[in-house]
Amino acid sequence: MNLVEQINRLLADSIVPLNGLLAIVLVLLGLMSGVSAYGVGGIFTGLLTGVAMAIAVCGVLALLIQIRNLLAKSLSRQQDNSGNPPSQP
Repeated sequence: MNLVEQINRLLADSIVPLNGLLAIVLVLLGLMSGVSAYGVGGIFTGLLTGVAMAIAVCGVLALLIQIRNLLAKSLSRQQDNSGNPPSQP
């Protein structure tokens, strides 16, 4: 595996824990914006907004991570089977 592939794998693997951290940050930002706009009464609105943003952004990111993992697994299986001749019916 060359350096570019190693860096690509490192970046792709580091996105998973950052996705959870991003979700927490988005919820807290929504909470802070709700409180700053509406005072104490904006806690619910801010939390709702933050959770909606986290679901939208982190959900899409999680879906892309899952697709990447499935493609990597499929490619790995394909490379493992490439040494075997195709089966005859």
